[in-house]
Amino acid sequence: MFLKPIMRRNPELIKTAVRLHQSGEIDPTTYVIDADSVDYNARVIKKEAKRWDLSLCPMTKQVGRNPIIARIMVADTLGAVAVDIEGARSLHRHNIRVAHLGHLLQTPVRDLKFALSEIQPEVITVYSVEKAEQISKVAVKLGITQKLMIRVVAENDFFYPMQQGGFKEDEALNAVKRIARLPGVKVVGVTSFPCLLFDSITRRIEVTPNFNTILCTAQRLNKELGIDIRMINAPGTTSSVTMELLSKKGATHVEPGHGFTGTTPLHVFEDLPEIPASLYVTEVSHVFKGDIFIFGYGMTPDMLAAGEYTVRGFVGNDPDRIFEKEIILKEMFSGMSYAARFTSPWIEDIHVGDTVILGFRQQIFLTHSRVAIVVGLRTGKPILAGIFDRTGNLLRNHDEPVGLVDTRKYLQGLSFYGWKKPKE
Repeated sequence: MFLKPIMRRNPELIKTAVRLHQSGEIDPTTYVIDADSVDYNARVIKKEAKRWDLSLCPMTKQVGRNPIIARIMVADTLGAVAVDIEGARSLHRHNIRVAHLGHLLQTPVRDLKFALSEIQPEVITVYSVEKAEQISKVAVKLGITQKLMIRVVAENDFFYPMQQGGFKEDEALNAVKRIARLPGVKVVGVTSFPCLLFDSITRRIEVTPNFNTILCTAQRLNKELGIDIRMINAPGTTSSVTMELLSKKGATHVEPGHGFTGTTPLHVFEDLPEIPASLYVTEVSHVFKGDIFIFGYGMTPDMLAAGEYTVRGFVGNDPDRIFEKEIILKEMFSGMSYAARFTSPWIEDIHVGDTVILGFRQQIFLTHSRVAIVVGLRTGKPILAGIFDRTGNLLRNHDEPVGLVDTRKYLQGLSFYGWKKPKE
């Protein structure tokens, strides 16, 4: 899906990935992220958000909560959004501010004390009065007031499988009345997901019913209960080109994720300001009955969800000739893909160990993949800055955790956070 945009707009990322794999510096099933382009994309996104008076909480799960990339994304924002406690812990141990916690997954009871006392998010999303009560008890013991957002659900709203939940729209006001009587908590916002969605037929970004639901609820909470709703949080398919729509529609807070790597669905079909900045590197495992099997630990069903359902890859062992041979996805397992099956008209010229390059919407936190960060690519001097696991732990010798103390020293010693804006 994203292979052609990467080839057209960031071909050196592909060539560099092939070199790294063929030299043995990175393993198969590794995501390679171009930090220079993420930095460029971040500048574009933050400029547009400022222009339209929107507050940013970047989403880092797609890049494996990687501390190098997360720091670039989170700089000059409110802080990151962590959809679950694992993400919050991963970011927190690298001293990356978490501003919003608990939207797609509620925070477990046993983790609430740690969340409120150590992570200290600006806001926590709750789906129920019961969860608000649990947070209230912890907040009272700590002597703090924790801000809350409520997730609101209407009959015709759209949710992805297993992401349902929240306050029914017609019950939200009564629920907030109950929460308002609790000590140590305060409702300040409303949210849902997705509030914007890519339409694969029209190839446009469309406002979902969810957005209208939270706007209506915010108005009623203000008008009928006198509650000052300061956060209308509208995540979903966010990039620089959606900021105007989000602002004019009424959002105050947004949570870009794939925008930073140029991998929102719209990036497949249009050359948006963001540069494609990530790809998946693996290799040919074997050939069987005319099909090519590749190592697929990093592939998830989400890779098929950008509106174009033919997944293609490049295969070869020469960086300068990698664009000559394509493979086409034939089959992958809907769960964990130990391998994926491809076909190709160049089957006779494809060999075990050849590098395979794929481009799709990554969800690194769901995989067993490595993450390789490359810096200096856009100045013609690419350097492998580090290899990490899916939760942001620095590795050496491909799979040995370096340890938190040494990782922090390493990150503090990096000197490329003041990069000049690269030319596209």
